[in-house]
Amino acid sequence: MSGYVAVPIVRIGLLLAALHVAAAQTAPQTFLYKQLQSFQAQAKFTPQTRKQRLHAYLLSLAGPATLVTEGGAAGLSQILDSPWQWGDGGALYGKRFANDMAYNGIRWSLTYATSVLMKEDDRYFASEEKAAWPRVRHALASVFTAHKRDGRTVFASSSVAGIAGASLISRAWSPENWQTPSATARSMGISIAGTAGFNLAREFLPDIVHRLHK
Repeated sequence: MSGYVAVPIVRIGLLLAALHVAAAQTAPQTFLYKQLQSFQAQAKFTPQTRKQRLHAYLLSLAGPATLVTEGGAAGLSQILDSPWQWGDGGALYGKRFANDMAYNGIRWSLTYATSVLMKEDDRYFASEEKAAWPRVRHALASVFTAHKRDGRTVFASSSVAGIAGASLISRAWSPENWQTPSATARSMGISIAGTAGFNLAREFLPDIVHRLHK
């Protein structure tokens, strides 16, 4: 498994584990539960306030779940020696972690700014379907959909701008062989696939937790 593919997979796994821990809390007001709530699927669309939008942005930027998943992803990149040009050792783990956090920061900052300008709500909303396949299809399609304040579904310009912008800007400090158009396109594809994976995790998390607690 290449570093390119393995890193988003470990991010999804770490976030899923964190969401499971949060959902299993017996005291719903614990710090972990509060901080991870924004990563769970919204049940029904309601207009997002400026305060809610800013709060979600800050959590995506450097919230507990982000620090855990990016830290784990950097650790996996260290194990896989990806990119190999950066070498290994403790200091190089810090470089990989900084790289992941920088990419994440650029992505969500661009997404946040664009969503404000375009008046888009790019939160993930759970499917109202019961069957598995329609829910999977909904989760995958939601990567490219957003909502207006009146609830209309539109193309997620803000989400795509964040992914495209971060993939392009992060080439500036990447190794030379990661600065090609194909590497940029690959980075975008992996981010899109990772987002789809997050959506699937959030869509089916309640079912998973329910079965584990039986």
